Amino acid sequence: MLRNRETSGRHVYVIDMEREMPIASIVVPRVPGDEASSPAVEALVAEYTEARLRRAATESGRSESDFAIWVGEDVGGAFRVTVTAEPATLVRALTVFSTLVDAPRVDPAVLAEARHAVEERIRNTRVAPMQVPATVQGWLSQGRRVDPRIELWSTLGGVTAEAMEKWLARARTRPMFVIVSGASDQVAPASLEAIGELHVLKLPAGRPLR
Repeated sequence: MLRNRETSGRHVYVIDMEREMPIASIVVPRVPGDEASSPAVEALVAEYTEARLRRAATESGRSESDFAIWVGEDVGGAFRVTVTAEPATLVRALTVFSTLVDAPRVDPAVLAEARHAVEERIRNTRVAPMQVPATVQGWLSQGRRVDPRIELWSTLGGVTAEAMEKWLARARTRPMFVIVSGASDQVAPASLEAIGELHVLKLPAGRPLR
């Protein structure tokens, strides 16, 4: 479904299933050799989304519940950002990302905030000893022979607002898929209709998602 590069537009797939907390992934297919994409740009896109969400909450006097936004490597060769949060925050985060893709300009102040957050995460994150073999195997499977955070750290400073805007301009020309898994009484599908064409998928009874 998500590997069909002929698909266009934005599509929201809601997988109606019981979860303690809903989770969503936003997937934008990459184009091989696209100079606009890089680990640093993509990390900043995710962090910029989080910074925008927190700023919007502060400006409206709303206190967001705990949430997490991170970039993952999609096996189909796509940019993927994943969000986990309580339902109302999840919908707002997805809306912020969709609005960001459509924005013609990147706010340099928010970009600086996002860059600082990524740098702090690199400084403070350590791979647990028991997770080292699996982590290294993951790097090797992606064709990397060194810790990818080394490249990320060295290139973060060079990502300008113009580079981010170029990435977002490319993203506007590609299909975007939003996949939300959670019970429909947690995340009302109708609340996601403004993001893209809505598809609700109900799992058969007794068939858990694996």
